[in-house]
Amino acid sequence: LNHGEFTPCDICTASGKPKAPTFKIAASRIIQDREHQVIYYTNAVILVKGLPIFYAPVFWHADPTAERRSGFLTPRIEIGNKRGVSVETP
Repeated sequence: LNHGEFTPCDICTASGKPKAPTFKIAASRIIQDREHQVIYYTNAVILVKGLPIFYAPVFWHADPTAERRSGFLTPRIEIGNKRGVSVETP
């Protein structure tokens, strides 16, 4: 995939309306290696709430369909009225 984005976040509200993801990875090239269950990125930028926070010329993480793999664990970032900003890692 050329010039793509990946996010594990929900991109729709409960009513089906689109919403911006909290966290996403944008890259000039994305390759899914199904044999090794890894996703590779070229010129990856990690964005939180639309703000770039990290750049890597090469980046990879386990495929979300993999049962157990080592590598980057995708954090769950939430902003709410009760707790404010919270980050949860698997």
